Amino acid sequence: MLLMLLLALRSAASLVAPRPSSLLRAPARRAASLGDYFALPAEASAALAARGIEVAAPAQEAFWSSSHDGPGAAKGESACLHAPTGSGKTLAMLLPAVARVLWGGRAKGRVLVLAPSRELVAQHADVLGALAGEGAVASVTTSGVGAPGGLAAAAAAIVDSRCVAATPSELCAVLEHAPDLYGALNVEALVLDELDLLMPARKFGGKRASRWQDRGRHPAEALAQLVAKRGVETLQVVAGSATLDRASRKKLDAVLRASPLVRPPLRTVSLAPAGAVALTVKTSLPLGPKNVRTTLTSERLRHCAVSLPSKAGDAAALDAVVDALGALKPARALLFVCSSSGLKVRAVADALGARAAGETVVLNDALFPSSQRNRRRGYADADAAEKKAREARERAMDSGGRDALSRAGAEELRAALCAATPAAPVVLVADQAVTRGLHVDAVDAVVVLGKPANADTYVHLAGRADRDPLREAGGERPAVLTVAKRRDVAALRGWLSELGADLEDVDLAPPPDRPDDGMNAKERRKAKRAAEREAAEAAAQV
Repeated sequence: MLLMLLLALRSAASLVAPRPSSLLRAPARRAASLGDYFALPAEASAALAARGIEVAAPAQEAFWSSSHDGPGAAKGESACLHAPTGSGKTLAMLLPAVARVLWGGRAKGRVLVLAPSRELVAQHADVLGALAGEGAVASVTTSGVGAPGGLAAAAAAIVDSRCVAATPSELCAVLEHAPDLYGALNVEALVLDELDLLMPARKFGGKRASRWQDRGRHPAEALAQLVAKRGVETLQVVAGSATLDRASRKKLDAVLRASPLVRPPLRTVSLAPAGAVALTVKTSLPLGPKNVRTTLTSERLRHCAVSLPSKAGDAAALDAVVDALGALKPARALLFVCSSSGLKVRAVADALGARAAGETVVLNDALFPSSQRNRRRGYADADAAEKKAREARERAMDSGGRDALSRAGAEELRAALCAATPAAPVVLVADQAVTRGLHVDAVDAVVVLGKPANADTYVHLAGRADRDPLREAGGERPAVLTVAKRRDVAALRGWLSELGADLEDVDLAPPPDRPDDGMNAKERRKAKRAAEREAAEAAAQV
């Protein structure tokens, strides 16, 4: 009788309870191949295999599989994915969208991918090109839209494409330039990567990107509402982030209520694999409900820090970075420059190129060689003939030419990373703002210069390492080393303690050519000049 009563209560609870978020753990069975979920064309299968992608990662299996409250994204379900950095979220979201629109026999639908930064847009365009072919993808970023004739070229590229990857504000600008695209987008699959940045908890305070963007709403919200109202026969919406919060999901649900094709609230698939630690933060917004944000990160990462004196200058910070790279001996490293350091990305890259071994590359320059900043570099020092030649090349280069240069730059960077060794390392230097979703194969170490903006930003910075979701638990732990002042290291230690992780203090020994003489960088330079004067005076006397 008691057993029957418990079963009855359990059945009643399942009927009245709201649809829960699925907390799925990594399956213990053999990893399924991608072909178990999708009928991949031979070209797409070969392109993925060339990148070492042949089986589904745990996050992908969880997102694509059916469950008690949804058929799974592989079968057209709209859902949100909450998984740690490096778990394969990008492919988990893109494959269902491409399979639905391009491989499902439909003739008019499009895949629209929205991402918060142009670096992430370029990454999505690269993956979409491997899945659908380069000619079927249009990439809309600041570097192309801001060029002469860029808006018209971007509009034409969208018309000729089946997949569009864009930053929200730039796509809004293109739609304002070509209003006919409002009804011609025909979005059948909408992908929102890093949802908590596209639909932030707080009201949007930036510049309006379109006339139809409501005040206080992010351009991504306006675009999602446009897609919801003007969708085709079917619409699939997938979103994801490692720092997914309740407010962003509620905003997305509110926007999708304009569509009869999607039934909110969207199911949230949260992957908490063995070795992942979570931080749940509740914040109260002014005149609004409490927001719950859960951050997931990997336990495999080794968090280290180098504490600098409070009055340490730029030279001391750069010396510490060089020493850190020398101690870690990575073949491929990512160096993120935080605004709190007071240093600029290119200044750090130039200083490292003169001080450290190997090759130092500014990520923005490698991915966007045709950007306006790169085109204008050295323009003031050029003569009149060179300036005219540059201007002619800029006018002649269309959107396709710029995209081709970006793809060539990405391929050159990939080749340089493959050839890197600990004796001849490659160090990629980037700003902390381009962290979200950035994927670089086989990164051995991540170095953070300065204090990140907040705990979530640090989680995303650290998540650029250990990005193989199928890697076994053993092996050497990837290192994330922060070079910052003592008070900033103390703040970082507090963030990690809430995540349940430890921060190791690292005391870097200077290399033999820079002995530890107890002086700071300024005093060392002064002593060096005095020694040079003494040597010059001694030589003059001889």
